[in-house]
Amino acid sequence: RYPYSKYAMLAELKLGDARFYNKEYPEAAIAYEEFARLHPRNEVIPYVLYQIGMCHFLSFSSVDRDQEETQLAMEAFQRLIRAFPDSEYAMRAKKQLYECQKRITAHEFHVGRLYFIMGEYYAARERLDLVSRKYPQAVKDLGYEEEVNRMLAASQNRVNEGGKKPSFWSRWGF
Repeated sequence: RYPYSKYAMLAELKLGDARFYNKEYPEAAIAYEEFARLHPRNEVIPYVLYQIGMCHFLSFSSVDRDQEETQLAMEAFQRLIRAFPDSEYAMRAKKQLYECQKRITAHEFHVGRLYFIMGEYYAARERLDLVSRKYPQAVKDLGYEEEVNRMLAASQNRVNEGGKKPSFWSRWGF
């Protein structure tokens, strides 16, 4: 009955909170996104952006699965840090962003190691090189540094010797 009441806006926010605390993370993320879309200048937007990131962060299943939720969490945290760098939620988001980087690093390391074991040295080199360049601190903190360097060197030697090259389909982008 009173769509312009301050309580209506609060109810929209609390809908997201209720879904979040019931561990209904996809629904909570949608509710928070809707709130942010409808009220972009509200004072609680840093909190809302942080909660969006946490919804995606907590939807994580395991390192060997697709990391789309982790990527979405990283995007939400980066959006918060860019828009509100001085807020208390930006500080929290920086910590969560690093945790996301560690998850991505672990995933890429495991995929790169699998390629290395399978003898797909070109693919292993690409994955391991990417992760060591993009997230060097996470590689170090997770204890993967020595193994990544060892597999990178071995993969590079095998590729130089004429190890398996990318297939026709992967060169054409399929």
